[in-house]
Amino acid sequence: DDVGMRERVVERLMEANRPIMALEIATHGPDGIAPVLLLDILEAALSLEAALSSTEKAIKFPDSWRLGKLFEYLDASEEVDELRLLRVQFHLVPVFRVDRTSSLTRLMEAITSQPELLTELICLLYRPEHGESDNAALFTEADRIAASNAWQLLHDCKRQPGTRSDGTIDPEACARFVDQTLALCQAQDRFEMGQQTIGQILAHAPKGEDGVWPGLPARDILNRPELEEMRTGFEIGTRNKRGVSVRSPTAGGDQERALASKFRSWSGELTASHPHLSESLEQIARSYDADARREDDQAALTRERY
Repeated sequence: DDVGMRERVVERLMEANRPIMALEIATHGPDGIAPVLLLDILEAALSLEAALSSTEKAIKFPDSWRLGKLFEYLDASEEVDELRLLRVQFHLVPVFRVDRTSSLTRLMEAITSQPELLTELICLLYRPEHGESDNAALFTEADRIAASNAWQLLHDCKRQPGTRSDGTIDPEACARFVDQTLALCQAQDRFEMGQQTIGQILAHAPKGEDGVWPGLPARDILNRPELEEMRTGFEIGTRNKRGVSVRSPTAGGDQERALASKFRSWSGELTASHPHLSESLEQIARSYDADARREDDQAALTRERY
């Protein structure tokens, strides 16, 4: 049958040291191909030898959409070695570019459920905060690629720690993950950046049942008095997730005023129960106030010019 034929073809291509061609065929229909064989193909296609092979140079590496579908197939398999799959997905981060790394489901789940893995990514990206810094001259190209991949993954990470299979969040699991990660980051002298990284992830938390954002358990975690740097990361992540805004050249800052009003409203709702988080939300509102004034000034200049 076609499925059996496809598996035999990719096996022959692997025997001929043509892993990228084998991957090209496999991504058109992985159903029926052994998951272990697919992992073998992915690992071989990522190797330096495959990249330099004269017979493979003309073959285009599959795009992120097709690789995402392949990973959906592998994620559903119980035969896959998780560590191997995570390693492959990490090396493929550049293929997925901006915001598409969310397709790397297994890797995103691991980042927000394994404190050791999140800490490792933070250590790849940031230098120790005290003592002697690492000598940048000693960094290899592989180190720089790993740091770039770590940045992209952490920038794109929206999954909340403690997320259950049904999408709800286990408050105790979330808090435990945060505490364990912070302890590991402190041991690695990355405590401040560990806080900021977690804060940026919590910026993607959903609203609470009361309609106020962020909901629990992010609301309680971000209100801890000692986690000031986490609130800084939360503010940065909140601003960054807005993305690019589009408007008429003479529209002014109405969009920003609406955002400021929304964040100020949430801040007011949390003033009594979560004062530290409330102040952070007010800071975000003030930043949008400033943006609104800047947009108003720019619109006025545009109207005068034309």
